[in-house]
Amino acid sequence: MIRAIVFATLMAMVAAPAAQAQAKKPPPSAYERCLAAAQAPAGEIACVTEETRRQDAVLNRDYKLILDDLVESQDYYPVGTSASGTMRKAQQAWIAFRDADCRVYASKTWGERADLDARKCVLSRTRERAEALKYEVPNAPEPTLAPDQQATAYGRCMKRAKKLDFREEQGCAVVELERENARLNRTYKALLAGLVQPADKNAMRAAQRAWIAFRDADCARDALDGGRNEGYASSLCEMGATSDRADQLEAFIEAHPPG
Repeated sequence: MIRAIVFATLMAMVAAPAAQAQAKKPPPSAYERCLAAAQAPAGEIACVTEETRRQDAVLNRDYKLILDDLVESQDYYPVGTSASGTMRKAQQAWIAFRDADCRVYASKTWGERADLDARKCVLSRTRERAEALKYEVPNAPEPTLAPDQQATAYGRCMKRAKKLDFREEQGCAVVELERENARLNRTYKALLAGLVQPADKNAMRAAQRAWIAFRDADCARDALDGGRNEGYASSLCEMGATSDRADQLEAFIEAHPPG
């Protein structure tokens, strides 16, 4: 199943080795060039706004392609279920999460940068969602994994498991999910502890609840066509979502250090 393959591949890429950082960097994107040339916050906002429009267009294009494909392939799913309806629910949950999460960045607590940071949050969440969906588009190429990206603990586990059987691969996913859950919980607690204003704490709690709703709605899609692999597919989905959320919260702490 493509979603399971995607999550397995992306998770093995989470902790890239130092050698990867030494690889030749690609030329700056149009967005990066725009930011470099911006002379004032208004210029940065214009860059972010334009890039958000571009990413949103990509996201909407791929989302529609996926929906159309799910409608056409409905016969492959269990009777009484709606693959396209489940996809719509997941996307609605993602929009609610994006909006709730970026409201935290818009707090007046962060001063003049709050508006720009909130806009960048919208851009980041949109780009992340577009990146996730692009592999679900019909006939999309599978993501490839460079040899040095297989050096993570999860990558090594999966490499060993492929020589054994399917149950070993599922065990790798379960262990990695537990590790990512622990990282997320540590980060979330540290973030809440560092927030001084009650309104900011409440906003972050609301964002986390919205993320949980999105994770559950998105991973419910795997239950439709997972078959005997349903547990494995769900573990992979939750693992990828949890890792992404931990990364997001760590980035928030870095940009908004306590005190």
